[in-house]
Amino acid sequence: MLVTTRRRELTLSVQGRELIDVDVYTPEEARDLLTHALDRAGIAHTDQHMHDLAEALGYLPLALNQAVSYMSALRLDCPAYLELFHDRMMTLDEVFPDWERRRALAATWELSVEQADSYRPQGVARPLLGLIALLDGSGIPEDVLTASPAIRWVDPTAPAPPAKKSVWKKLSNAIRGHTGVPDPLPQLSIGPHDVRAALASLERLSLISRTNRDDSQNDPNVLQPGSWVVRCHQLVQRATREHHLTAPTRKAVHALADALMDAWPEIERDTAQAQQLRDNTHVLRSHARPDPQSGADWLWNEQAHTVLFQAGVSLQFASRFQEAITHWTEMLSLHERLLGSEHQDTFNVRTHLASCYVTSEDLAGSEKFLTDLLTDCQGTFGPDHEITLINRNNLAIYYFHSGDFSRAINELQGVLTAQRNNLETDTPETLTIRHNLAICFAEEKQYERAFKILEDVLSDRLRILGPDHRDTLAVRYSFADYLGRSGQHKRAIRALEEIHLSQLRVLGPNHPRTFLTRRTIAINYEKAGQLEQAISLLEELLPDQQGVLGPNNIETLATHHRLAFSRSKAGRLKQAISTFNSFLPDQQRALGDDHPRTLTTRRDFAIALSMAGHVHQAIDILKQLQPVQIRVLGPGHEETLDSGLRLAEHYRDIGNTIQATHQLEVVFRETSRSLGSNHRDVFTMAALLMDWHSKDGDSYGVFRAYKNLVLEHLRHLGPNHRQTLTNLSDLDNSLRVSGDVTDAIRIYGELLTGFLETLDPNHPRILDIRYKIANLHYQAGEATRGIELLKSLISDHHRILGGSHFRTVVSEYVLEKWFEEQGAQGADEDPESS
Repeated sequence: MLVTTRRRELTLSVQGRELIDVDVYTPEEARDLLTHALDRAGIAHTDQHMHDLAEALGYLPLALNQAVSYMSALRLDCPAYLELFHDRMMTLDEVFPDWERRRALAATWELSVEQADSYRPQGVARPLLGLIALLDGSGIPEDVLTASPAIRWVDPTAPAPPAKKSVWKKLSNAIRGHTGVPDPLPQLSIGPHDVRAALASLERLSLISRTNRDDSQNDPNVLQPGSWVVRCHQLVQRATREHHLTAPTRKAVHALADALMDAWPEIERDTAQAQQLRDNTHVLRSHARPDPQSGADWLWNEQAHTVLFQAGVSLQFASRFQEAITHWTEMLSLHERLLGSEHQDTFNVRTHLASCYVTSEDLAGSEKFLTDLLTDCQGTFGPDHEITLINRNNLAIYYFHSGDFSRAINELQGVLTAQRNNLETDTPETLTIRHNLAICFAEEKQYERAFKILEDVLSDRLRILGPDHRDTLAVRYSFADYLGRSGQHKRAIRALEEIHLSQLRVLGPNHPRTFLTRRTIAINYEKAGQLEQAISLLEELLPDQQGVLGPNNIETLATHHRLAFSRSKAGRLKQAISTFNSFLPDQQRALGDDHPRTLTTRRDFAIALSMAGHVHQAIDILKQLQPVQIRVLGPGHEETLDSGLRLAEHYRDIGNTIQATHQLEVVFRETSRSLGSNHRDVFTMAALLMDWHSKDGDSYGVFRAYKNLVLEHLRHLGPNHRQTLTNLSDLDNSLRVSGDVTDAIRIYGELLTGFLETLDPNHPRILDIRYKIANLHYQAGEATRGIELLKSLISDHHRILGGSHFRTVVSEYVLEKWFEEQGAQGADEDPESS
């Protein structure tokens, strides 16, 4: 005998009875049903339309059959029916007309709810289902429903909370000295256990289901407290919302928002739970109906409910930056409309959005947003206000990600000075600024200074926050990370492995920072030459991140990139190229073509292609990449220069020496401008440029390279710097050895032009070069031109240095010799009068 029931008591499966759960359709079963039914009804459809319909109806067999019947009767296709179904003004009775019969969902729902509500604790199940109907039916953490605000809402005997006191009542209390103590909330007649009993009643009648969350970070054999999840079919939720006793109200929405905040942990160790809390906040907000006049919804009571801020911060901590940016952008629009652009809450939202921009390394357009925000903060609150200083820190982080570490350092030092003036030395904000300052010094390779600051910050954070606070762990991570970047890979690995153990205990294995530490350990193995160990660690990490964060998360993509890079470095070029090809399109879609991490991936893909012998493909990528890097990162950014140098080398690899040399000269100028003429990379590039000219038999190119180096030293080091004088002397010697006077005239002419751009025309170095140019013209057989130039120079010598100066005397002697050699008239002419 077969008996159907909606009940789930344990007694149904004893004494020889077997309880068989009849679940909803699978996606495949739903597609087969709809294909057959719609074909018979003659309704055109696509796979996507059928998928959307089945998903909207929760794969419920009864709902799918009723929907097809309705569509057939009114000749509606899937999109038209779904538009009707999602219309909030339509009820289930209107979209499922046949459900008015007793076998309809509405009747079944009503009977089941009445029965559940009659179980002990009586009167709790119905309002509890009303709350469940406002949340995400695919997964509601039970902790939300057992939180005090939710219990207060469903408590059938709970008196109303105390009314807000009037201003006069508050003043009266203040006179009596009754200040600062809030009125106690009324005592509740039920507790969390009673709510769980009501949930059990709802589950018993198949209105909900309860499962233990699938959480890989917990031991599957040990039931974790607070790990139960409530699920409810969306049609049951909709029927609940449409019933007059459980229709959504402002108070119900607020009670759930408060309950979500109560259930939200300070540290999101359980990433699955954190995602469910965010999802439930999103669904709850969709039921917070806006006021037709003000536009404010039910989660707005003079200001936005705290849960909306918590959801945005949670997205950022989970490295879901694009979702966070969307969230804060919507919040900003709401705040500007309801509070105005100058309200402090509006500035707080703008600050959260700014923080998302910089932590996501979204450089395109960010600088204007950040600078405008900082200007507005300074104008509204003043230069030393907390929100102003926070946004100066955000701007510094932007400079950091842009590679402009000196500007970042200057900004952070300014913030620290302001905080000290405000007597803020041990606040979390001050410690964060000092931490960021240390990172900037480390990026500038000032490791000793960086490590000293990190040691001091770590000591303060241990004292103030304790060893297990996430900010304390962040400082420990930075210290270990920069040990590795300074070349101390073994020490870094040991320190990172210790941090990883602490993170497992405090944050859990699925926290984004725990994942980051695992990747950094792999990177240090790679840099230490243990490539296979690094690849193995990255191959273990990648699927973990894909499962928890998603394949398109910025940190997952970073691991995918590092795996491809490590494989190419290990010589697994075919595998590396395949890896780059597999995830680069995803990265471009997720982050955009202009994101700095996308640009890095494209450069490293070109490197792998060139290593595999696909030089032309590498050149094509780098040619497309260079203008984007210059626009986004700047011409002097480390990665822009690296790509430019590789492009020059690849041009030379295919025999295009002219293009290669031109490209290298461009990179040389930008390297000198960004790093300074005294940087070792400038000397290395100058030597390479001279080597290429020499191999190509281009002696003039060699001299020009020397000349360019002299001019760069002049601009950055000054005319009297030892390096400037040394290179000028080297240039003289090279020209003398070559004996090519024509080249020498051209080089010194260009050198004179360059010096005049930097120095005053009367500077002694200018006079020296003019003397050499006159001398070279005379040596080249252009005696008239040489004499003319020297006579002009002697006139300036008398004006600037005086007639007795040794340079004036030497120049007059040389001119007199030239006249004698040329047998020219006027050899005895007074040079001064000339």
